Amino acid sequence: MNERRMKTEKITMDLVQKKLEGVRRRDDSNKVDYGHLLVCAGSYGMAGAAVMCGLSAITSGAGLVTYYTYDEIVPVLQTNVPQAMCKSIDKEIIMGKYDAIAMGPGFLGEKAEKRIKRIIKGFIGSLVLDANALNVIARDELCEDLKEIGKRTVLTPHEGEMGRLLGTTSSAVKADRRGSVILLSQLTGCTAVLKGSETLVAGGNGTVYVNTSGNPGLATAGTGDVLTGIISGLAAQGMNSLDAAITGVFIHGHAGDLAKRKKGEISMTAADVIDMIPSAFMDAVK
Repeated sequence: MNERRMKTEKITMDLVQKKLEGVRRRDDSNKVDYGHLLVCAGSYGMAGAAVMCGLSAITSGAGLVTYYTYDEIVPVLQTNVPQAMCKSIDKEIIMGKYDAIAMGPGFLGEKAEKRIKRIIKGFIGSLVLDANALNVIARDELCEDLKEIGKRTVLTPHEGEMGRLLGTTSSAVKADRRGSVILLSQLTGCTAVLKGSETLVAGGNGTVYVNTSGNPGLATAGTGDVLTGIISGLAAQGMNSLDAAITGVFIHGHAGDLAKRKKGEISMTAADVIDMIPSAFMDAVK
């Protein structure tokens, strides 16, 4: 589709409230009804990324969360995210058990990269790819390979990662953020999320969405992992990739706005944003 013909729509509270109507809790439901999410994240020295991603997914409504990661960080995860289960990266998994997979935050090393490639090629559910998963895609030139799974996949790069995916520079992406997010979506067939001030979302419906929530306090370590958790938590509950991305970026930004009221832009952290996810959803689910 011609970039100039792509229309632009703002992501507002009204829009997100409509998207969330499909994930309301039923009186006769149980945890299985709200999806099983596999979180492929973390490594030695990077356990925090996995903690924040998994906590955000659980807080966003995912019924079950299982980590697929290195054995040495399992004690950290089970202490900080006791609601989640853990599986060793050394063992094969049955991919069909999971409704969605979040992959990439802090997921470093040779073993992780082998799992990233295998899951991209073999998983048939919803995928949310961030951080090192994006680096693997860029380095191994897998963008074209994503087309078969594009409609159920969300890519969440910042400007540097977007530059690597498109074979250009972060400064070139910054100079044309709209064109870059459209190009990545068209190249891969995926829903593309370009993080930053006024986060952009582009899917296959001819519209570029511009987020209206958030503030500069979100420019701090770990908030990208939080966003991945929110989007994948929504996807696990059955929300399609584009709607999960649209809803996720707004809830993430709104939680950041609520955190700003308590801590200010300078002092707020990713943990503060996670603490505000419940309030953000309460504002959006009427």
